[in-house]
Amino acid sequence: MRLVVLAALLAGPAARAQGPAVEPAPGAPGFLTVLSMPAASVKLDGVDAGRTPLKKRPTSPGHHVVEVTAPGSRGVTRTVEVGRGVETALAEQLWPQAGAVQLAASQSDAKLFVDGKPVEAGLVENLPAGPHAVAARLAGWRSAEQSVNVVDQQTAVVTLVLKEPAILVVRPTLNAKCTVDADDAQPAGPTKPLTLEVDAGRHALACERPGTGGYSGSVDLAPSQRVEVPVHLSRERHEPPRALPHPRQNRKRDVLEAE
Repeated sequence: MRLVVLAALLAGPAARAQGPAVEPAPGAPGFLTVLSMPAASVKLDGVDAGRTPLKKRPTSPGHHVVEVTAPGSRGVTRTVEVGRGVETALAEQLWPQAGAVQLAASQSDAKLFVDGKPVEAGLVENLPAGPHAVAARLAGWRSAEQSVNVVDQQTAVVTLVLKEPAILVVRPTLNAKCTVDADDAQPAGPTKPLTLEVDAGRHALACERPGTGGYSGSVDLAPSQRVEVPVHLSRERHEPPRALPHPRQNRKRDVLEAE
């Protein structure tokens, strides 16, 4: 919304009743007032002019370009004409920057979420510009999650692909710390194996236990497949150090050899 008001209108009835207007002196400036919701920065002909409310700023007569901007809001650019000796007022409502996401999932019965809030499949509108977390969840399937960057007045198209999980069981012969695909190590042992839901495909395995040589390898899993991997860990054998002869025994032997 734009409002341009002459100084005579802003002055009120009393001022308008004062007879003929006084002609501005030659070379006198005009005045520019800029108001906005929310508060914003103002540029006049590309030069910083301050922040709103900007009131009665002396401005040379003629046409000027006014830019009003605020973080997270859609800026506006107006061309105004400032008259000599009069005030030109500009009032702007800045609307938030927002876009939309066209959201779907590979499984039509999956539940969809944007920033943790449930939404319906299709066009999700009025999302503030910036990153948003989108997710799809369905019982018995691996959840799909990703981040999408929403751009002002644009629509991002996202299709989340859910995957059938595979079950990976890692059972070491000794209690150890095991990792899958270099994730955080987790305890596992012969009676309490490490059991994980994973995507189908190849996965890297590693198990470590002090005093053993450890284990590293990989395994391939198909969708819905359950695979148990036995991990053989062997304690390393260390030969005991050989006992050194006592210094007295060495001296006695040297004496006997001398005789």
